[in-house]
Amino acid sequence: EPDVPTVIEANIDSLVTQIGGATQDAEMYSDGARDWALYTMANRFAATPVGMSKDTTYEITVPGYIQHISVVKAYGGKDYALLSMGSKGIGVVDITNPAAMLYVRTMTVNYMTPEYTYSDGGGTIFTEEASIEPHTSGPVNDLLVYDNGSPADSSDDELFIANTAFGIQKTKLS
Repeated sequence: EPDVPTVIEANIDSLVTQIGGATQDAEMYSDGARDWALYTMANRFAATPVGMSKDTTYEITVPGYIQHISVVKAYGGKDYALLSMGSKGIGVVDITNPAAMLYVRTMTVNYMTPEYTYSDGGGTIFTEEASIEPHTSGPVNDLLVYDNGSPADSSDDELFIANTAFGIQKTKLS
């Protein structure tokens, strides 16, 4: 008879608490005084203190469905959450005080398509010219902030954007 692993599950008899419903992403954030759980519920962005019992949940509504949260610490003296919101772009939220989050702005992502060559099912080769006008509202799936090895100096920070229609884009965080 083979060894069968024992699976132990916690709180299987009762639901202690539920966070969200359509939660796509969650991130831990510390404001220096306490730890917070940041999480998404479709187009709602929420923060709740981390602890042994349920606490107050603070939330704001944003203009797009949130796919990912990227936390930016100490940029210009404030902390921000950058929200990947698909075709709506990037949402910027001041989370310096999570109990009073402030939606700062929405940024759309423009891009230029380079010339490319492709083939149809019959083997005919086509060349698509480079775009002359920028495409607007590139769908943002994810974001990564890179500090260039200098976490204390945000002036050289870069933002990598996962644009579903184009690929990876890189720009200054500023």
